[in-house]
Amino acid sequence: MSGCRFPGQARPVLEVGPSPVELKKYNDAVGTYLAADYASSGEQFTALREQTTDSTMARMALFGLACSRLMTAEDPQSYHDALALWNSWVQCASREEDRESPLLLAPLIQNKMLFSHIPLSTADNTEAKEEPNIPRWFMVEANKELQRVKQQLADDQQRIAYRDKRIKELEKEIVRLKRKIKAFETIDQKIQKKKNAIPSAD
Repeated sequence: MSGCRFPGQARPVLEVGPSPVELKKYNDAVGTYLAADYASSGEQFTALREQTTDSTMARMALFGLACSRLMTAEDPQSYHDALALWNSWVQCASREEDRESPLLLAPLIQNKMLFSHIPLSTADNTEAKEEPNIPRWFMVEANKELQRVKQQLADDQQRIAYRDKRIKELEKEIVRLKRKIKAFETIDQKIQKKKNAIPSAD
C-alpha cells in the first residue's frame, strides 16, 4: 500500500481500521471541501494522510486530496500534478468496498469539466446569451495556442508576400528579356536585309 502515500514515506501502514478520531477528521475535511474551501480541505486531507497508520484511511485521504487539488488547479502544470495524485488513488483504490465519498465528485463534474461551462443552444437554435465560465487553466492554454496560430499566420503571410514580390520581379524580368530578344531579332532581320541587298561578286 506504499503507493497510496507520498513518495519517500517508509512508515508501514497498518491494517487496524480508521479510528473514530481519524474518521471525524476525514468528515471535517469533506465538510470543508463541500463548503468550497478546496485549499483548506487539501491541507486537511494531506495532514490526515501523513498521520494515519491505517491503509483505508490513507486511501480515503488520498482520494480527498486528489479531488481538492483538481479543484484548486488553475494552470496546466498544477492540473497535471493533481491528475498524478488522482492516478495514484486509482492504483490503490479498493475494488471491494467504496469508502470514499462520491459527493466529492459533484463539484468536479459541475465546475472543472470544460463542457459544463459551455451553454447549450436555446430551443430556437440560437446561442445562449450567458457568458460561459471557462476554467482559467483552459483559457491559458487556449491563449497560448491562439498566439501560436497568430504567429504562424503572420509568418505565412510574410512568406506569401515575399513570394508574390518575387513573382512580380520575375514577371518584369521576363518582359524585359522578351523585349531584348525582340530587339535582337529586329537587328538580325535588318542585317539579313542588308546582306541580301549587297550584289553578289559573282
